[in-house]
Amino acid sequence: MDLPPQEFETEGFWFTIPAAIQHECDAQGVDLMGALHAIEHAAIGIFPLMVMVDHRDIGGMSTNYHPQTDGAVIFIYDGIPGGAGLTSAAFADAQRLLHYAQDVIKACPCESGCPSCVQSAQCGSGNRPMDKNGAVFILERLEACKAPKDRIQTESDGLLSKRRTSRAQEGTQPYSQNQASGHLYYGVFDLETQR
Repeated sequence: MDLPPQEFETEGFWFTIPAAIQHECDAQGVDLMGALHAIEHAAIGIFPLMVMVDHRDIGGMSTNYHPQTDGAVIFIYDGIPGGAGLTSAAFADAQRLLHYAQDVIKACPCESGCPSCVQSAQCGSGNRPMDKNGAVFILERLEACKAPKDRIQTESDGLLSKRRTSRAQEGTQPYSQNQASGHLYYGVFDLETQR
């Protein structure tokens, strides 16, 4: 069944995957899309440990190339139209979210991914593609290039706004310039997904 895109305004953050890590994935035979998808699911699954939320209130999307980020990216967003501040609450500690996701994936004894680590019952693409080992490969490299804590920008720094006022007031930037750690962003982003 081919459903039309579901569109709504919400809040979220995203992780870009540096080109150097993408090149390493290619060189090592890592399924980049499968690895990104596995990271997305693991991060959403572990999200309730950081913010009091049902993981079904969080959405995600990953792609090996998005034209507005000019590369591979993982989006994690409030699954509630208008946003509910869920991803905003986790943004300042998003590096820890990735660290916990990595721990969960590594600790799981399964060989290629299961509901305890990287699979999701809510996945609109049937948990395909999925590359558990590739997820660990990328997460280890992201952790190695994370920024010092004093570079993490939060809402209290006056750099983030909780709510979007109007498209006209946003300017023409394709994505948030609120860079936190070289690959972590928070803001409003035009994104379509299908369920």
